[in-house]
Amino acid sequence: MILRNSSREPRAEARIGLLAASPMTSRLGVRSGVLALVLACSLLAAPFAASVASAQESVSHSFSVGESGAVSVEVLSGTVKLLAWDRSEVEVTGTVGEGVEELVVSAEDGEVSIEVVTKEKEGVWGVEGSVDVDLEVRVPAGIEIEVESISAAVSASGVVGEVDIETVSGPISVRGDVATASLSTVSGPVAFEGSSRETSVENISGPVSLSGVSGELDVEAVSGPISIWAGEVTSASVEAVSGGVEFVGAVAAGGELEIESHSGGAKVTLPGGQAADFELSTFSGTISNQLGPEPEQDGGLGSSVEFSTGGGADIDIETFSGNIEIIAQ
Repeated sequence: MILRNSSREPRAEARIGLLAASPMTSRLGVRSGVLALVLACSLLAAPFAASVASAQESVSHSFSVGESGAVSVEVLSGTVKLLAWDRSEVEVTGTVGEGVEELVVSAEDGEVSIEVVTKEKEGVWGVEGSVDVDLEVRVPAGIEIEVESISAAVSASGVVGEVDIETVSGPISVRGDVATASLSTVSGPVAFEGSSRETSVENISGPVSLSGVSGELDVEAVSGPISIWAGEVTSASVEAVSGGVEFVGAVAAGGELEIESHSGGAKVTLPGGQAADFELSTFSGTISNQLGPEPEQDGGLGSSVEFSTGGGADIDIETFSGNIEIIAQ
């Protein structure tokens, strides 16, 4: 394994797709970036090299950056922990497996790039040896973060800048009051504890848990349950196919909350004085409503109700076969 440390020269990159888009991923709009990873990379930078002495090789790099810089990480598997600190530098430490051909860490104009290039097996597609990495990346709190991985567990803590994390099957965990959060995965769980003026989550089969979010919120999932404990949202859209949705929070005056679920239920807890125009409907489920009148039967199995508690916000909840429960806090 070769460790490369470059500070200024440009890099040439080659990427290969790892997972074809499916109808399900297309429906959710999971970006193609989560389905790609660097498997071959041609570098024009001046190298810093060290040979492998064991199955796990230790790494250590550091670069000076500004508070408004950026860090990008591309790995196949393992763990990546991003931690904020009070220094104007990025520090990368940890270990890499014997299946790693190169760990490329470079910096230019305040942007730090961390890439893992794997060894290819002769005559077959795949990699040779363990490609797991265990990286701890310390960054200035306000720096922009972007991570792409296939199965690595990715976490970020204490950062306040923009956060963009994409995985295929690895779990995602973010803690902190960030500027914006964009988190997407195919089958891994997603957990976000903190606030953001814009939060976007896309997931197919893993659970989604959000705590402390506010502002604009967009959550889409296929089979995982969605749990949201919010402050005050200005615009929230939550869509689920087979998982249930739980929302606890308030909707700002002039704001909107839209929840749509196919076979899961929707449990919504709002302040007792929430002013809004409500539209609640279910095809075959039931409606329990503590903020307004009892629902009317639609002539079939389902029911619906429309009412207002003074206007000021729009709240629209619709399910196909799941129950709807409105609770006054």
